[in-house]
Amino acid sequence: SLPVVRERYEAVAAALRTGRDAKPRVWPKQLLVGPLAGAPQGDAYGSLAQRIFSELGAMSEDSSLLPKLFPVAHCHQQLTTLSQQRQACLNRGREYLEPEDRRRLESSAEGLDREIARLKTVRQQAPPHALLKTFGQLVLTGDSERIIEFGAHLDDWKQRRRAPLLEHKL
Repeated sequence: SLPVVRERYEAVAAALRTGRDAKPRVWPKQLLVGPLAGAPQGDAYGSLAQRIFSELGAMSEDSSLLPKLFPVAHCHQQLTTLSQQRQACLNRGREYLEPEDRRRLESSAEGLDREIARLKTVRQQAPPHALLKTFGQLVLTGDSERIIEFGAHLDDWKQRRRAPLLEHKL
């Protein structure tokens, strides 16, 4: 799999070199082919690449990656938003309000408190994604070649996912 990484690196470097001279309208084919175009051919991709591509391939194209890959960060973002909304409710409650408006405001604040408590529980119980665990294990072993390979395979996947956007933009 290291030869595959080197081949990809050379293809990217060649594309960047030609990009300085004249901007190509399409990405070179060697950058866009790979395991995401279909099943990997033979042993060109190792077990690490197979795992990355299968995990990421299982995600739908139209879904957000943040809640799936980083559930704790996603919960934290939602908690931040809800906390800001709750603070706005509390600030508004300091003003004089009619009794009916005050009841609605208190009800809204209670609903936000319940949602905040639920998200805190979800955040505490959220397991890390399998790819995050894999990357953590690679870092702990200190195998820099495997870490670089992991990054290269992620770049392959990102390139495939971004290719239609780049085509449309050009």
